Order: sequence, then structure tokens, then C-alpha cells
Amino acid sequence: MSSTDEKRRTILNAATTQFSQYGFRKTSMEDIAREAGISRPSLYSYFENKEDVFRGVSQQLSEDAFRDAEDALTGNRGKLFVGQRVEAALKDFSVSLYRRLHESNHGEELMDENNRLCGDIAQKTYADFEAILAAELEYAMREEYLDLSSAEVTAKEAAEIIRYGAIGLKTGAKDVNHYQKRVERFIRVYFAGLEAPVEA
Repeated sequence: MSSTDEKRRTILNAATTQFSQYGFRKTSMEDIAREAGISRPSLYSYFENKEDVFRGVSQQLSEDAFRDAEDALTGNRGKLFVGQRVEAALKDFSVSLYRRLHESNHGEELMDENNRLCGDIAQKTYADFEAILAAELEYAMREEYLDLSSAEVTAKEAAEIIRYGAIGLKTGAKDVNHYQKRVERFIRVYFAGLEAPVEA
């Protein structure tokens, strides 16, 4: 990682802390610069304004969650059934992002700002997640005797259902743990009867 990338990550980590503790509206560029241990002019050399910083935070958190989810899907082949890998990936991706927003006392405000400023980032990240999920389901159909034909869906269609199902399960969730439980049950029901054990 270059020194520029390291400084940018330091700033975004500092901003994440400030937004989580004080919310978007009460956090200033001065607060972020102080938390990052840099001057305001230095901060402005990396980000145009507070909205730009917030988008950077959203992008970084989304990319980190995506990488963790991708590793959960492909890194445990031969160790876990595909349904277990998908469940782990959703916890690393959708649940972890939900947790980031909702464990803050300013979660509702941060969610509103995220919807206002970062809709394009969320859309792209979820589309990328759906794509790697579809690829993993296709792999499982070839290598692990996953049979989606009995449900009359393709791997791409199954991935889309999982993506939007996970998003929909946020509605009415009492807290992060409640949402995670919903995701776990959804995936376990979804894959019941579709997969065969992987031979050692």
C-alpha cells in the first residue's frame, strides 16, 4: 500500500470513528483532521468536503465487507457446504454493514445520509456481491452436487433472490442480532434439500 493510500485509510478510519460517535451533522472536517492527526489543509488535499469523506467511508466499508464475503465463499471450499459458505458471506457482507450503521447511537441519521449520498456505491457493491454469489453457486452445481434445477432457478436467479431476500430481511428487524438470525434461517431454509455433503 502506498503512503498516499495509507494516509487516505487513516483519514477514513478517523472519520468512521467520528461519524459513529457524533453522527454526520455534528462531525466537522476539523474533528476528522484532529482524529486523523493531520491538519485541515492536509485533509482537504484528499477530500473536497465532509460529504466526500462520508462517501469515502461508505466505499471503504463496502470494499472491506465485499473482500471478507468473497473469502468466505471461496476460501472454505471443501470445508463447508455451499449453503454454509453463503450464510458466512452474508454475515460478512450484509450483516456487517448493517451492524456498522446500527450499533452507533446515530444509526438512523447515518442510514439517512448513506441513502442520500451513497446510493450508487451500495448499488454497485450489492451487484458485485450478487455476481460472485452466482459464480459460487455455479461452481457448487459443477463440483458439489448442488441441484437448483429442482427449484427451477438458475445460479444467477438464485443469487438475485438471496441478494434481495437479505436486503428485505432488514425491514422490521429489532436489532443486529435479530437481523442476523433472520439471515441464518433464510439461508438454511433456502438451501434445505438442494445440496449434498462434500466427500472428504
